[in-house]
Amino acid sequence: MALFTSIKCIGGWIERPFNDSGDEGHKLFRFQCVVDAGVYTALPLSTLITDASAAAVAGLDGYPADVWPVSADGNCYFVGDTTPAPYGSGPLVSFVRTFSSIPSTRTRAAGAVSHTWPAFRAWNASTQTSFSDVFDAQNDNMPPEFVLRDELTKSSPGSITYTYSYATAITGVTADEIWEPKWQDTSSTDDFRDTPTGNFVCDQPSGSSTSMRSDPSLTTYKGYIDSSYLIVSSRIKNYLGNIFVKETIKALAQ
Repeated sequence: MALFTSIKCIGGWIERPFNDSGDEGHKLFRFQCVVDAGVYTALPLSTLITDASAAAVAGLDGYPADVWPVSADGNCYFVGDTTPAPYGSGPLVSFVRTFSSIPSTRTRAAGAVSHTWPAFRAWNASTQTSFSDVFDAQNDNMPPEFVLRDELTKSSPGSITYTYSYATAITGVTADEIWEPKWQDTSSTDDFRDTPTGNFVCDQPSGSSTSMRSDPSLTTYKGYIDSSYLIVSSRIKNYLGNIFVKETIKALAQ
């Protein structure tokens, strides 16, 4: 048998892994290839499949129109070869070469999502006569307050969104900011405003500046309950090759 010094495509097929999830356009192009074991090479993960030469395969003539040529839309990347395996009794190896388009963003229900929701707090109105009376910055004292509701760990309806992108490294993709209440003014030297975030929501005390309330305020947050989905988790994962997926989970505020 003559040596195959260039990669030959002897078959291929298309997969649509998200066809049942609302993304009929996403495609994986699989090419069954053979080549002499001594000259096999993979491709850079930045390679776009614009034609047979770019795909580094030959023998594609005669493929059905929906398989080849692939549209040169700049959205279909090399994502890897399977491990070459012996082919027949000669020096050839066989492998599957895969190219992938970038999937569309899609969202689905995530069932019940467990999350720790913030406590409700309020300033003690009986001691509030002026702004200076409600806290003592010199002694690092928090304003007098009382708890209306403790932190609440509760499952609520959720959703998960998958957002795909190409990047040369996973560090090139940014996760979404997770929701948590914050103080309005973190640049102030007033120590109470540097309290760790995410623990409670509160309205501003009578006679104080708005920087003494949380963001969102208690009043605003109560409006979120059972009406707004807030981001409680966001992470980046590898999909295929240099295509990454951001998984963002939202839960109905409680």
